Amino acid sequence: MKSNYYFKFEDLHVYQKAIVFGELVNKQIEMFPKHEVYKLSSQFIRAADSIAFNIAEGSGSTDANLIDI
Repeated sequence: MKSNYYFKFEDLHVYQKAIVFGELVNKQIEMFPKHEVYKLSSQFIRAADSIAFNIAEGSGSTDANLIDI
């Protein structure tokens, strides 16, 4: 489903690569043995997703957060 909203971070190459990385992680997890489905796979998914989430969250920062102290 395509979103009707547009956000600046979606144009960032690093964000686009993070999305692709998350998709690759999900494909790899499908090949995990069944006994690892509830152990490692959820951790890998959350870690891969958090990359894109953190980029999106950080893109909303103001210049005040970038001031060198």
